[in-house]
Amino acid sequence: MVSILKAISDAREWMMAQPPQNPNRSKPLIRLEPIPRAP
Repeated sequence: MVSILKAISDAREWMMAQPPQNPNRSKPLIRLEPIPRAP
């Protein structure tokens, strides 16, 4: 349990430390979620 939380925290710190060099990589992640269109 502790190792899992530590792995998540380390991953989040790594993501925050990494500069957004490839904005295209985030697009597929957003497309996986259904986007509700406002009327």
